[in-house]
Amino acid sequence: MVISLNEPAIDDVAVTRQVILQRAGGRNRGFFAAVSDAWIRRVQLYMDIFGNPEHIGPSIVTDENSGKFINLYLSPKIDSAQKVEVLDIIRQHGLDYCPSCGEDGYPRTLDHYLPKEKFPEFSILSRNLVPMCDTCQGEKLSKTVTDDGEKIFLHPYYDRLDNIQVLVAQIIPPFTSGTITRLGINHDLQPVDLRQLCGRHFQEIGIDSRYDRYFQQQYLRIKKLFAQARTVANIDLNDVINDVSQFKRMASFKSVNSWDHVFYSSVIKNTPLLQYLASGDLAIVG
Repeated sequence: MVISLNEPAIDDVAVTRQVILQRAGGRNRGFFAAVSDAWIRRVQLYMDIFGNPEHIGPSIVTDENSGKFINLYLSPKIDSAQKVEVLDIIRQHGLDYCPSCGEDGYPRTLDHYLPKEKFPEFSILSRNLVPMCDTCQGEKLSKTVTDDGEKIFLHPYYDRLDNIQVLVAQIIPPFTSGTITRLGINHDLQPVDLRQLCGRHFQEIGIDSRYDRYFQQQYLRIKKLFAQARTVANIDLNDVINDVSQFKRMASFKSVNSWDHVFYSSVIKNTPLLQYLASGDLAIVG
């Protein structure tokens, strides 16, 4: 479940100008001098249209020159403007979840929202560099738009979903065994085109099967938790509701789109499941 990020506090136009100046003494000085104005215009355009691939147009870089831009990202000098003012800063994100899917864990890679292979001029643009887990990056690859030209992926810096739970889960009985969860886009999410974009995003990153694996583990965990609690104290439905509500509230501190929050939201809305946790036969979990 996508978690929005604050837009980097980096002056990308100024950084681009610094990179061009640093190239003035290198072997590609003539190339970067010739392309400098067009490059800066593209950087400004990216920010003006919020990185939307529907409106960005084709790259200004030919295939034979794409490596000159990509190498700025892959092999930056230790004192280069792009390393000091962009790459080092973005990599110090301190996140413990993937912004693209919401799964817990440190996102080890930086994804180019608009792929550097297709848009080399955005290789070192801070707003095009998004922390991402390996699984999401493996699913996203270089895709940007559908065959109909529609944007596929949410942009964590620009598509603001801070206080909106995008996905909702429905836990399907029987609760004793073989329990499954059904994910869907929150029908209260507006406007409609944003809801459709969310649907495309989650389909492309394969969220259904990934969340199902998480759900099975988390569901077993909560059953064991209440089975153990019932061995040491008498608990009733209100106790279960209070505990699950607290779990949900704690999860919301990270994000309403974290996997834990989506899970506990589905539990708290399911009265038969709450009753099962309070008084049903949980002996099967040991």
